[in-house]
Amino acid sequence: MLSFFEEYRVFRRRLALGLITMALGCGARTGLHVDGGDEGGAGGAGGAAGGEGGVGADGGGGGVGGVEQLALGAGHSCVRTFDGAVYCWGRNGDGQLGIGTSDDSLTPQRVALDERATYLAAGSFHTCAIGESGTIFCWGRNSAGQLGTGNAEPSTVPVRASMEPFAGVVVESIALGEAHSCATARDDFGGSSLLCWGSGESGQTGPLGSSAVPIVVSTDAGQVTAGAFHTCFVSASSATASCMGENTQLQCGVPGPNNISNPETPEGLEPIVDRVRAGRGNHTCAIEKSDFIHCWGENDSGQLGVFASEAATPAETTAFELLGGLVDVQAGFAHTCALAGSEVWCWGLNESGQLGTPGPSRPDPVMVLPMTGIIAIGVGTIHTCAMRSATEIYCWGGNAFGQLGNGTDVDSNSPVAVTLP
Repeated sequence: MLSFFEEYRVFRRRLALGLITMALGCGARTGLHVDGGDEGGAGGAGGAAGGEGGVGADGGGGGVGGVEQLALGAGHSCVRTFDGAVYCWGRNGDGQLGIGTSDDSLTPQRVALDERATYLAAGSFHTCAIGESGTIFCWGRNSAGQLGTGNAEPSTVPVRASMEPFAGVVVESIALGEAHSCATARDDFGGSSLLCWGSGESGQTGPLGSSAVPIVVSTDAGQVTAGAFHTCFVSASSATASCMGENTQLQCGVPGPNNISNPETPEGLEPIVDRVRAGRGNHTCAIEKSDFIHCWGENDSGQLGVFASEAATPAETTAFELLGGLVDVQAGFAHTCALAGSEVWCWGLNESGQLGTPGPSRPDPVMVLPMTGIIAIGVGTIHTCAMRSATEIYCWGGNAFGQLGNGTDVDSNSPVAVTLP
């Protein structure tokens, strides 16, 4: 007799095969295409939500010069192009678009950076980019020092984070939360450190607490992700995941205190983790080396992808896989999406259409149609985007601030094309 998990996997595979057959019959796709994914680095193979890794486009150009990386925030979206330009659109009440005003924008606007950007990340209300010189540029809300400038002054244009104590390190990636920021940096000896700054009230910046400038949290971090009030990272030496920060819904993956300042390994998570993704709300997901997705934390909308209602640690949930080979997984406020092969699958909250399909919220993954041939995804708080090529980006979900980038402020439960310059 098959276990529930085995029956679930068979059910999902049969459903997926049925959807693929239907798509072929409608002419929506011409073949099954599977991409492997490399983690985005300073030179970036395209990113995803929060600028945390993903799969990039193979060249291309025109318009903005060809998009290489997506970064989605609470109500805004940004892209980084192959020529190092950054464009943002959507919510801008805190200057998170970096265009010198606080006016929202329904279409992409160019950010005035002093140099080419090599990496990009979007938080709830602020945005950061790594310049080709290694400088960290940030803009937007700065109430807790999350811009890293040493003060709490907000900025509607890019300002430089204070990196004087870290001369000689190469900043490789950034992840942004509600009011904190973290980055991975490599030194001359090959070590990879985790730096964090901003609010540490819940422990999300580590045991040293809040700081308006970057401080060292770990000397062994290969990849980092930031939720609203928690942070997780993967050890560069052992591929083990650790989390810290708010844990009221078990988003750090361990039972116990509501706040964790010393990083802890999520309970029951496989020791070898490919990457970890913190949601904009209170859940976290990881791709294990065995190519399974494992999610934990709050599950009131089915964002963990399991048929349960209560919060759970990894040890209390069941990992699952999707057809086509996992490339990436991204978590929003209460929904989650994965790129499997070249297809997008989403589950969880769907009140704004962020799953890319009409209907209620759901714990079982649904394939977003006609989103095939996809090479990268990004997930914001209540919206989702996918990149089909360097010049083709589609978004769906909440659009009250124009974060879908199609020139309107109307929500959409199906993909709409971003109007690139």
